[in-house]
Amino acid sequence: MDHSADRWVQRLRDGVAPPTWRIALVTVLVSAIGVLLLWQMTARPDVVRRLADATPRSSLFLLVPLVLLLTGPGVALAAWSAGRRDRRVLGRIHAAGTHSSFHLPVSTGALVSGEEFADPKPVIWTIDHAGLHGWAPDHAGPVHELPWERIRAIGVANTPFRGQRNDAGIWVSTSRGHVVLVPRTTLCRPFAAGPGKLDVLARVLRSLRHELDPSSVTGGQ
Repeated sequence: MDHSADRWVQRLRDGVAPPTWRIALVTVLVSAIGVLLLWQMTARPDVVRRLADATPRSSLFLLVPLVLLLTGPGVALAAWSAGRRDRRVLGRIHAAGTHSSFHLPVSTGALVSGEEFADPKPVIWTIDHAGLHGWAPDHAGPVHELPWERIRAIGVANTPFRGQRNDAGIWVSTSRGHVVLVPRTTLCRPFAAGPGKLDVLARVLRSLRHELDPSSVTGGQ
């Protein structure tokens, strides 16, 4: 499988989440910077007054410490919620005795066209010899299926924005239309995957298709 040596890809293959200490460290540092800046503003009221009396844009800098102070707990809460939800889903996947070759965490706001996916929205897609299976937190089995025989191509989806095309997710063309999955960076994290990871994930899924689906066309997407 392409990129299997990358640690984050290997975690998705094994269905394990990254260590929690990293995100805890980041949230603590962000909050600490916010507290430090607020303390500096309290200790230097003359600087605060000059900023407030300057242009409206300059006064916006006064909000930075407060934003940083609130960002730390906000990120921690979002990560805790995503981790709790993903671990519940992973528990159901393991309980079902599913032997998955890959685990793709996604945002619940996936873009859909043609393939009609009603609620509940999957938060993790598993990939095996049969295809892609979407899992939701409160269901013992997959809530949506994308069999290999329905899949025509896999690539990176992009959307126009200010005259440019921006990567938005993983585009899966099927015999019934297409679906765009919006991957997250890794399991138990709420953050959307960036363009670099989207490209890698698309290559990994194409590699898995050729590896697991004997009927796939050699050299196709």
